[in-house]
Amino acid sequence: MSVGAQVMISATAKGTNNVLAARQKLDVSDRISLLDPNNNALVKFIKDTPKEAARSFKFSWFEGRFEPTALTLDTTALTALGSAVTTFDVVSGEENYVQKGDVIMVPGTAGVSPNQWNECLLVTGYSSGTVTVIRNFGLRTSAYDLSTILVDTTCYIVGTVFEEGSAAASPRAVKDVEKYNYTEIFKDAYEVTGTEQATDQYGPQDREKERAKKALKHQRDIERAFIQGQRKRDTTSGTHPINRTSGLMGFITSNISTAIGNINYSTLLTILKTIFRYGDSQTRLALCGGTAMNALALMADSKLNRFQSEEVYKVLIRKMETSHGNLNCIHHKVLDDMGMGGSMIIVDLATCTYKFLQGRDTTFEPNIQVTGQDTMKDQFMTECGMKMELEEQSGLLEGITGFAA
Repeated sequence: MSVGAQVMISATAKGTNNVLAARQKLDVSDRISLLDPNNNALVKFIKDTPKEAARSFKFSWFEGRFEPTALTLDTTALTALGSAVTTFDVVSGEENYVQKGDVIMVPGTAGVSPNQWNECLLVTGYSSGTVTVIRNFGLRTSAYDLSTILVDTTCYIVGTVFEEGSAAASPRAVKDVEKYNYTEIFKDAYEVTGTEQATDQYGPQDREKERAKKALKHQRDIERAFIQGQRKRDTTSGTHPINRTSGLMGFITSNISTAIGNINYSTLLTILKTIFRYGDSQTRLALCGGTAMNALALMADSKLNRFQSEEVYKVLIRKMETSHGNLNCIHHKVLDDMGMGGSMIIVDLATCTYKFLQGRDTTFEPNIQVTGQDTMKDQFMTECGMKMELEEQSGLLEGITGFAA
């Protein structure tokens, strides 16, 4: 074949397989689909309340409690009291729970007439961990033999009484407790060469595409820290300190139920009774893994209380009403990604605040490449943390495997 000679093909109709690939125009979308972009529901809802600027990497707050309303009579104290003795030792750590004038009700001591009421004890004094009482301070005709109670018993302070013309009550106060957390630095960068950026591409240029991906990843990383973060300040690993913020699972210590297995409605109500015990809000956000969400859905169907759905911030919320309060349930796929499909985190959003170190909330930093280097480098940077007050108003359920009617 001479130079420039044409290549002959068969005499049949020309098909796409006979057209030079370089000449074929491709139908390519200008959009690149991202798998699971909505992955920061918790941060979205926390930011719905006013954000707060922190003036330091460590931010603190103080929490107060009312005086205790219960104390424990252990088996030693119960045996010592018997049916007539008037002194007993309090359990270690409960030395200051009672004061003169308190009335203590001992549950489980009611019998039949004329002793159908639980016995009450009137505190007349205490010293060095020993409490003195008047027995049977109520309607009963005789004191109960407390030595027959074979297990530690929680007793309740049901009020105070004072004689006419008595002096003022002894002062008593509960110390406030300091709580704190750290702000954590989150960074996500991407970089392209000058040549790559100047080359036409189908869809968005890589620099723009990576910017969108890194923005979503940045939000996801903050979300995961706000769920699983454990507070830590490391001053030995590098030239400068490394701070890690605490998330929900680092704060919640009171209302934790583990190895639940198949959950039923009765078990859920028992757990919710404690979680809704405190706080003004009658609504909690329930972040659910896939297995936990399935159990709730089956539970709602079985109670003819189907979910009412609503979409907020492109997040589907399924509302569940219970006798203790309402749950705004979300199938939070981030929990599945972290191996927590059988978990449910119930949060009182009124107690959570998004904190950012002043001037260091999420910012986009373009063109941070080394001077003279033929690349383009951009970065997202945030220094933030979560403040969670009164963790007793939230709770954690783990190990849900299904629903049991």
